[in-house]
Amino acid sequence: MNASRNVWAGIMLFAAVAGLARTEGLTIQARGLYFHPSDQVFRDIYGNGISWGGELGFKLTKRIGIWAGGDYFSKVGKLVITEEETKVRIAPLTAGAKYYLAVGKFRPYAGAGLGYFHYKETNSIAIVEKNDIGFLVRAGFVFKLGAAFFMDIQGTWSTCSVQPLEVKANLGGLSAGVGLGLEF
Repeated sequence: MNASRNVWAGIMLFAAVAGLARTEGLTIQARGLYFHPSDQVFRDIYGNGISWGGELGFKLTKRIGIWAGGDYFSKVGKLVITEEETKVRIAPLTAGAKYYLAVGKFRPYAGAGLGYFHYKETNSIAIVEKNDIGFLVRAGFVFKLGAAFFMDIQGTWSTCSVQPLEVKANLGGLSAGVGLGLEF
Protein backbone atom coordinates (compact mmCIF):
# COMPACT_ATOMS: atom_id res chain seq x y z
CA MET A 1 0.00 0.00 0.00
CA ASN A 2 1.58 3.32 -0.98
CA ALA A 3 1.81 6.36 1.29
CA SER A 4 -1.10 8.31 -0.23
CA ARG A 5 -3.42 5.34 0.33
CA ASN A 6 -2.27 5.24 3.96
CA VAL A 7 -3.13 8.92 4.35
CA TRP A 8 -6.56 8.43 2.72
CA ALA A 9 -7.15 5.47 5.05
CA GLY A 10 -6.26 7.76 7.98
CA ILE A 11 -8.74 10.39 6.79
CA MET A 12 -11.49 7.79 6.49
CA LEU A 13 -10.65 6.48 9.98
CA PHE A 14 -10.81 10.07 11.27
CA ALA A 15 -14.27 10.47 9.74
CA ALA A 16 -15.50 7.18 11.19
CA VAL A 17 -14.25 7.97 14.70
CA ALA A 18 -15.69 11.49 14.55
CA GLY A 19 -19.01 10.13 13.34
CA LEU A 20 -19.19 7.48 16.05
CA ALA A 21 -18.10 9.87 18.79
CA ARG A 22 -20.83 12.39 18.07
CA THR A 23 -23.18 12.67 15.13
CA GLU A 24 -24.07 16.32 15.77
CA GLY A 25 -21.64 18.73 14.10
CA LEU A 26 -20.29 16.35 11.45
CA THR A 27 -19.78 18.18 8.14
CA ILE A 28 -18.94 17.08 4.63
CA GLN A 29 -18.22 19.44 1.76
CA ALA A 30 -17.06 19.59 -1.85
CA ARG A 31 -15.11 22.65 -2.96
CA GLY A 32 -13.57 24.41 -5.90
CA LEU A 33 -10.56 26.69 -5.41
CA TYR A 34 -8.41 29.00 -7.50
CA PHE A 35 -4.75 28.09 -6.79
CA HIS A 36 -1.91 30.63 -7.09
CA PRO A 37 1.42 28.79 -6.50
CA SER A 38 3.99 30.69 -4.45
CA ASP A 39 6.97 29.37 -6.45
CA GLN A 40 7.81 31.71 -9.37
CA VAL A 41 9.39 28.98 -11.54
CA PHE A 42 6.30 26.84 -11.05
CA ARG A 43 4.08 29.76 -12.15
CA ASP A 44 6.32 30.37 -15.20
CA ILE A 45 5.75 26.79 -16.33
CA TYR A 46 2.17 26.10 -15.24
CA GLY A 47 0.58 29.37 -14.20
CA ASN A 48 -2.37 29.45 -11.81
CA GLY A 49 -5.43 27.24 -12.00
CA ILE A 50 -8.41 25.52 -10.49
CA SER A 51 -8.16 22.79 -7.88
CA TRP A 52 -10.95 20.59 -6.59
CA GLY A 53 -11.35 19.00 -3.23
CA GLY A 54 -13.41 17.94 -0.30
CA GLU A 55 -13.40 17.97 3.45
CA LEU A 56 -14.83 16.11 6.43
CA GLY A 57 -15.20 18.08 9.64
CA PHE A 58 -16.26 17.49 13.21
CA LYS A 59 -17.17 20.11 15.81
CA LEU A 60 -15.69 19.34 19.22
CA THR A 61 -17.47 22.34 20.77
CA LYS A 62 -19.56 25.18 19.36
CA ARG A 63 -16.36 27.09 18.56
CA ILE A 64 -13.69 24.42 17.97
CA GLY A 65 -13.66 21.91 15.14
CA ILE A 66 -11.26 19.51 13.45
CA TRP A 67 -11.14 18.67 9.75
CA ALA A 68 -9.44 16.39 7.24
CA GLY A 69 -9.59 16.62 3.49
CA GLY A 70 -7.80 16.68 0.21
CA ASP A 71 -7.43 18.70 -2.96
CA TYR A 72 -6.36 17.95 -6.51
CA PHE A 73 -4.53 20.33 -8.87
CA SER A 74 -3.49 19.20 -12.36
CA LYS A 75 -2.11 21.35 -15.15
CA VAL A 76 -0.23 21.11 -18.46
CA GLY A 77 2.55 23.61 -19.16
CA LYS A 78 5.71 24.13 -21.20
CA LEU A 79 9.27 23.69 -19.96
CA VAL A 80 11.10 27.02 -19.77
CA ILE A 81 14.13 26.17 -21.95
CA THR A 82 12.92 23.49 -24.39
CA GLU A 83 9.23 24.50 -24.44
CA GLU A 84 8.26 20.83 -24.42
CA GLU A 85 4.95 19.81 -22.83
CA THR A 86 5.05 18.96 -19.15
CA LYS A 87 2.29 17.86 -16.79
CA VAL A 88 2.01 18.36 -13.05
CA ARG A 89 -0.27 16.93 -10.39
CA ILE A 90 -0.34 18.09 -6.77
CA ALA A 91 -2.62 16.29 -4.33
CA PRO A 92 -2.33 17.49 -0.72
CA LEU A 93 -4.09 15.56 2.02
CA THR A 94 -4.62 17.85 4.99
CA ALA A 95 -5.90 17.85 8.56
CA GLY A 96 -6.13 20.52 11.22
CA ALA A 97 -8.25 22.51 13.63
CA LYS A 98 -10.58 25.49 13.22
CA TYR A 99 -11.73 28.11 15.68
CA TYR A 100 -15.13 29.67 14.95
CA LEU A 101 -15.21 33.34 15.93
CA ALA A 102 -19.03 33.35 16.13
CA VAL A 103 -21.88 30.87 16.21
CA GLY A 104 -25.15 31.05 14.30
CA LYS A 105 -25.95 31.34 10.59
CA PHE A 106 -22.79 33.36 9.81
CA ARG A 107 -19.62 31.82 11.29
CA PRO A 108 -16.21 33.32 10.50
CA TYR A 109 -13.30 31.02 11.36
CA ALA A 110 -9.53 30.67 11.37
CA GLY A 111 -7.52 27.47 11.44
CA ALA A 112 -4.22 25.75 10.86
CA GLY A 113 -3.05 22.27 9.98
CA LEU A 114 -0.56 19.95 8.35
CA GLY A 115 -0.60 18.51 4.87
CA TYR A 116 0.92 15.51 3.16
CA PHE A 117 1.68 16.81 -0.35
CA HIS A 118 1.98 14.32 -3.22
CA TYR A 119 3.63 15.77 -6.33
CA LYS A 120 4.10 14.20 -9.76
CA GLU A 121 5.60 15.87 -12.82
CA THR A 122 5.76 14.11 -16.18
CA ASN A 123 7.71 15.32 -19.25
CA SER A 124 10.24 14.10 -21.84
CA ILE A 125 13.15 14.66 -19.44
CA ALA A 126 11.85 12.61 -16.50
CA ILE A 127 8.96 11.48 -14.38
CA VAL A 128 9.39 12.88 -10.89
CA GLU A 129 7.28 11.89 -7.89
CA LYS A 130 7.83 13.35 -4.46
CA ASN A 131 5.93 13.41 -1.17
CA ASP A 132 6.52 15.70 1.78
CA ILE A 133 4.87 17.29 4.79
CA GLY A 134 3.77 20.93 4.68
CA PHE A 135 1.91 23.48 6.75
CA LEU A 136 -1.20 25.54 6.04
CA VAL A 137 -3.40 28.23 7.54
CA ARG A 138 -7.00 28.82 6.55
CA ALA A 139 -9.63 31.46 7.18
CA GLY A 140 -13.18 31.73 5.96
CA PHE A 141 -16.86 32.27 6.53
CA VAL A 142 -19.51 29.58 6.84
CA PHE A 143 -23.03 30.65 5.82
CA LYS A 144 -25.89 28.38 6.87
CA LEU A 145 -28.29 28.03 3.92
CA GLY A 146 -30.87 26.00 5.79
CA ALA A 147 -31.07 23.35 8.47
CA ALA A 148 -28.41 21.12 6.93
CA PHE A 149 -26.86 23.02 3.98
CA PHE A 150 -24.01 25.50 4.17
CA MET A 151 -21.63 27.47 1.97
CA ASP A 152 -17.99 27.93 3.00
CA ILE A 153 -16.05 30.84 1.46
CA GLN A 154 -12.42 30.16 2.28
CA GLY A 155 -8.84 31.21 1.70
CA THR A 156 -5.76 29.09 2.40
CA TRP A 157 -2.03 29.70 2.44
CA SER A 158 0.14 26.60 2.31
CA THR A 159 3.83 25.81 2.09
CA CYS A 160 5.65 22.56 1.33
CA SER A 161 9.26 22.53 0.11
CA VAL A 162 10.39 19.57 -1.98
CA GLN A 163 13.58 18.99 -3.89
CA PRO A 164 12.92 16.82 -6.93
CA LEU A 165 16.23 16.27 -8.72
CA GLU A 166 18.45 19.36 -8.22
CA VAL A 167 15.68 21.97 -8.12
CA LYS A 168 14.02 23.00 -4.88
CA ALA A 169 10.33 23.90 -5.22
CA ASN A 170 7.50 25.05 -2.99
CA LEU A 171 4.28 23.14 -3.73
CA GLY A 172 2.17 25.55 -1.70
CA GLY A 173 0.65 28.90 -2.39
CA LEU A 174 -2.55 30.85 -1.99
CA SER A 175 -5.94 29.41 -2.81
CA ALA A 176 -9.41 30.85 -2.48
CA GLY A 177 -12.78 29.43 -3.29
CA VAL A 178 -16.16 28.12 -2.27
CA GLY A 179 -17.31 24.89 -0.71
CA LEU A 180 -20.86 23.55 -0.49
CA GLY A 181 -21.76 21.01 2.13
CA LEU A 182 -24.00 19.34 4.62
CA GLU A 183 -23.92 19.53 8.40
CA PHE A 184 -25.39 16.69 10.45
